[in-house]
Amino acid sequence: MTIWADADSLAREAKEYIGRRTRVADGQDKAEVRAVFVADKPIGLPQGKLVSLKRVEQGTDAADTLICESAIPGDIIVTRDLPLAARALGLGLIAINDRGDRWDEGTLRERLSLRDRAMELRQLGLAPAMQSGKSYGPKEAQAFARALDKAIHDALKKPLS
Repeated sequence: MTIWADADSLAREAKEYIGRRTRVADGQDKAEVRAVFVADKPIGLPQGKLVSLKRVEQGTDAADTLICESAIPGDIIVTRDLPLAARALGLGLIAINDRGDRWDEGTLRERLSLRDRAMELRQLGLAPAMQSGKSYGPKEAQAFARALDKAIHDALKKPLS
């Protein structure tokens, strides 16, 4: 199983936790968990034998395309990109963000609707411009750790089809 991280805007704490969750199959534990970070620029990676970086050209959807073409059903994707999460779900992937949200069709549809409505209001001058990203602290890191652990557990118990 592979954890695919859309890594350009991923919080450092989330990257480190992903790195700690990789492992080589041994004895009775036949599961191998790899992590692939996909970015269009050099990024710091956590230590680990099963941790790698795939660089893509800068440009619209290059990372998304690489992830969607490389991942297999049952893999996990970590992304803040809602359209990418929607594509991933359609491919049989488990999709979470670095704040601990696990995406499904309902939550994605709702979040995309809210995002689109906020954009419309901004374009009409009825809402302020987007603020920079929310802070990422211990609460968000802990929620992400729980969500990733649950996603790994779910992926490992899921029979391959």
